Amino acid sequence: MHDYAIYYTVIKNNLYILSFWDNRQDPERLEL
Repeated sequence: MHDYAIYYTVIKNNLYILSFWDNRQDPERLEL
């Protein structure tokens, strides 16, 4: 169960990073 918690945390962090990257790639934001 402990390994699963670590795995879940890594996935959650990766999703947050990907969301942040997607926001930076938004054309409307790039024009600012």
